[in-house]
Amino acid sequence: MTAFTESVVEEAALAWLQAAGWQVRNGADIAPEQLGRRAVSRRVKMPKP
Repeated sequence: MTAFTESVVEEAALAWLQAAGWQVRNGADIAPEQLGRRAVSRRVKMPKP
């Protein structure tokens, strides 16, 4: 089996979407309120079994 990284899959998906007519943009450009960072939650709630 050939190994590949997440970035290879991401680039392929973005290229496919762009070829299908979608406009590919940076996340920071479409969510400026987050200042280009992913939202981070310091509280994690685990469901009860």
